[in-house]
Amino acid sequence: MKKQCITLVAVLFGLTLFFSCNSNDDTGENLTPGDLLTTVDNAHDIYFIDSNTLYGVRDRQDTSSEGVGQMEAFLEIAIPSVAPTVSSPVVISTSASSGTEAEGYTDKKLVVVSGDGIMYCYDIPSGNLLWELNLNGQVRGTPSFRTFRDQNTLNTYLYVGTTEGIFYCIDVLNESLVWAHEHPGRGGFVSSTTDNRTGITSVGTSDGTIYTFNAEGGLLWEADNLGLLMLSKPALNMVPVNGGLGYELSSVIGSTMDGTLFSLDGATGNQIWSQNLDGSPLIAAPYLFPIIGGTLTTDSFYVNTFLGKVYNVSMQDGSILETVGLDAPISSSPSRLPGDQLRSQNDFIYASSEKTLYALDRIQGGQEVWSLPLDPPVYATPNIVPSANNGTGLRCYINTISGLYGINAVTGTIFSEYELPGFTPTQTENLNYQISPVVIYVEPDTGITEVYHPNNIL
Repeated sequence: MKKQCITLVAVLFGLTLFFSCNSNDDTGENLTPGDLLTTVDNAHDIYFIDSNTLYGVRDRQDTSSEGVGQMEAFLEIAIPSVAPTVSSPVVISTSASSGTEAEGYTDKKLVVVSGDGIMYCYDIPSGNLLWELNLNGQVRGTPSFRTFRDQNTLNTYLYVGTTEGIFYCIDVLNESLVWAHEHPGRGGFVSSTTDNRTGITSVGTSDGTIYTFNAEGGLLWEADNLGLLMLSKPALNMVPVNGGLGYELSSVIGSTMDGTLFSLDGATGNQIWSQNLDGSPLIAAPYLFPIIGGTLTTDSFYVNTFLGKVYNVSMQDGSILETVGLDAPISSSPSRLPGDQLRSQNDFIYASSEKTLYALDRIQGGQEVWSLPLDPPVYATPNIVPSANNGTGLRCYINTISGLYGINAVTGTIFSEYELPGFTPTQTENLNYQISPVVIYVEPDTGITEVYHPNNIL
């Protein structure tokens, strides 16, 4: 990859950040299958990372049709990184078009952060590299991002921390540093979560500290000594205020690798409650229900443990309300379609063990609605999205270590799939890290962003 120009240099904490731009195509060979991270945009173009190769595939299959269709690949980019890439791709559209098909968008960008701390911004669908940024440290947690309008200007900020202990807020569209914060402890930053409406961001560190910032980067509070190996993203419990005209942070839900789940007061960071569920690691973030019509939809949340159990936990005191045991360890988050009642066409909770994808009826106490064995093993969070072109029904996209499946989320039947080029089953014996995706949806006209399932990557 040939660098053509330097567009920005910023010096912070003694570190120099270089932005460089490049208009050349950066496609290349397939690498060994590894972490599969999936982003589905509102045109149902799907972007995922296999080790350090980024793929774009197009799914136009009708979920009601019989048989299994093949997804169409339109993009393949080799990410020049020596470390496994653990950042989910972020798709940004600044087009004025309101169409839902891919050709309706005139300006798409895709941003990904490599494992060795290089942020790349690509043009879609050409795959041309627009610019890159060196964060001067490895990235071992999933970034978060925010898309919002400021005086009719679309802004997209990406929040990411490094193992060197610096947490950045980057303006993606203007290729500039917004703010940064340094962690003086022994552990670097891991995974972050950002509320799109308020800009509040929480991020954990590997030595047991959670920082929470406001939209301008001001430190709201810092909570430390929470436990080592805090890999999962903090979950933000936002509640409506002023009759639903605004939102405030009520609490932050965090977890550690020894199985401890805790709640911190959103105003002070003081601990509200702490609960050890079953002693097994909590690797991925819990699922908190969305706010509908200015009111909370539930006073509980769901979380998976590595022991293979799905827990419904009280938001108030951390008590266990329901437990569902699955057939194998779980390394992913539970999931559900967020949004208003018109888009929530069922009340299922989706969870994937290493062997099987499940739909569980939340109203019926987690009773199994359907299950779908997946082979080879799956470690991914199910991604639930509306059907394309405002169609009826729901789609579920999920990764295995061999590729990607499109599944009817109501019936559990497979309707499309994409197999990684050159994959052979013998390669599964050499894999030693997990797969976890994030689903991101960006409205092109308003800039409204829904992050479906932010979670952590090992």
